[in-house]
Amino acid sequence: MKKAIRLRSEPYGDGYKALIDYAIANGDTFVVGVHRYEGIDEEVSLYTKNYADLLTKLLPFRVAEYTFEELRQTSGVAYTPGVYYAYRCCEEAGALLKEAADSLYAWRGPDLPEDLTFRDREGNDFLLNIAHEEIGRLSVEEAEAERLSNEIEGLFLELSRHVDFDKFLDDAIRHQALSLHIENFGITEIPPRIGKLKRLKQLTLFEQNVRRLPRELFDIETLEELTIYCADLEEIPPEIGRLKRLRSLSIIGGSYYGVPVGGVIPKAAMSLNRLPDEIGELEALEHLTVNHTGIRELPGTMAGLRRLVTCNVENNLLDKRPGLLYKLPRIRYVFTGSNPYSERKKR
Repeated sequence: MKKAIRLRSEPYGDGYKALIDYAIANGDTFVVGVHRYEGIDEEVSLYTKNYADLLTKLLPFRVAEYTFEELRQTSGVAYTPGVYYAYRCCEEAGALLKEAADSLYAWRGPDLPEDLTFRDREGNDFLLNIAHEEIGRLSVEEAEAERLSNEIEGLFLELSRHVDFDKFLDDAIRHQALSLHIENFGITEIPPRIGKLKRLKQLTLFEQNVRRLPRELFDIETLEELTIYCADLEEIPPEIGRLKRLRSLSIIGGSYYGVPVGGVIPKAAMSLNRLPDEIGELEALEHLTVNHTGIRELPGTMAGLRRLVTCNVENNLLDKRPGLLYKLPRIRYVFTGSNPYSERKKR
């Protein structure tokens, strides 16, 4: 029985090309959207020459044109007003799709038409792609999904075997995932082999019982977004300073799957009570969030975060105004509520 199986990470490179070949061979048509945006004159081109040239090259294969209202009844790809063009699946058209992009979520303006999606002979979404939100789903039987995942390097699908965390992580490494969401596996530690994810850009960890982050995590030089939800993280290792491309860092303590027996650990009892000086070495950091920890002051090295735009240090134990944040050259938003010094101000 077919079911919509989620793509855990974006197919790219040879994996993207192999997926296009598979979709062309097994689909009936593919659809792209030319979106219309409220308040923008439609006579003004929002798109690049590459965008327009591709639509011209695809013209011989066009079989239908849909309005937003027509297509939204049958396809998840129609979520924004505009015109949607359908093309027949054939090798020639597939070659153009592989030439135009190197990854599935590259299908968005202004460089390309939106959300390349394939449909079957019944008009159902076969390969759904909502690129801006990085949502991809492939409608196949589980056995077929297993086969494709084994054969196409880079096609990281959500499979039944992934209830086993080791198999999940092994597949993520084999496919060299660009993004990874680790949640509710019930694990107590992150294996050091996570450092083998050499192309990982985005990592979200929500595991309440994980208390330590392996040093190998900070060998992933490509990492741009790191989000950690744990009940009681012991520390942020000093090796975090190695992440020279990191743009967003969030550390949220007191995080649980459900309300724990005995309640949430109070901030004064949290193990994480300081930020390492090396956090000031994150030269690309734009957004920082640290909530529900025992941190009482921020390291002076944070003065080096010259690209920081947003800093949320609410709900900690800061006992004085973090004045250095307001001196950063690009800072726009600072949130410091629910700290002892801010509570004193209210009184």
